[in-house]
Parts: sequence; structure tokens; C-alpha cells
Amino acid sequence: MLISYQKNGNFEFQSPRVERIFSGETGNLITQFIQHERAIGRSEKTIESREIYLRAFNLYLQRFDLSFNDLSVDCIEAFFKSMNYELAMRHNSANHLRQLFHYLYDRGITVTDNLPSTGRMCAGYRQLNTSKSASN
Repeated sequence: MLISYQKNGNFEFQSPRVERIFSGETGNLITQFIQHERAIGRSEKTIESREIYLRAFNLYLQRFDLSFNDLSVDCIEAFFKSMNYELAMRHNSANHLRQLFHYLYDRGITVTDNLPSTGRMCAGYRQLNTSKSASN
């Protein structure tokens, strides 16, 4: 704001752009996906929304030391439960994850873009429930 005032005498009332950092191997792939989204012309609002949901997902993956090839529908469900997402947020998150999985599959990073159901709980969900029951 000060710089714009110094340049032309007017204040710019804009929010600064937030740069989200994605760490780890999964984070690097998510960063590549976000860069791809910008390159193909996705709106900044869409990209910002993707960054918010995918950052939470990346933190979940890191917490339980999961890679994209470790995932199943059960793992995604465990993620939603860990976030206490209501229906609308689950829908939004699932949409962003679906686009990410298509991107990863198209580049040969994952073997499928449709996650299988394993019929068993994801390791991350078991760990999450074990730590909750131990604290009670």
C-alpha cells in the first residue's frame, strides 16, 4: 500500500496474495498441479480454493506418512472425518481431489485416477482413532 502511494499518490486497498507452501514429495506434486492449473487459465478464485483444500489434504498425508499410491476411498473418507467436513465441504474437497488425481494419472504418477475401496480402514484413520481413544 505504501509503495503504491509513493508511486502515484493513491492508496491501493488490496489484500496481499497468499503463497501457500506444500512440503514433502506429495507437496511437490500438488505444487506442480497448481502451476498446471494456472498455466491452463483457471481462475485465481478456483486456484485459491484448490490450494486451501489441498493444503489440508497434504498435511493429512504427511501426518500419516502416506503417498498418493497408498490411497483408497477409505483413506479419503478418513481424511474427511478427521477434518469434520460437512456435506458441502466434503463435496468441494472431493472435487479438488478428483481433479488432482486426474492430473497425477495423466502424468503417470499414479496407476489409477479412480481410488479403489479396500473394505478396510486406512492406516491413518486407525491411528487417528487410536490417539483419540487414548486421550479419553
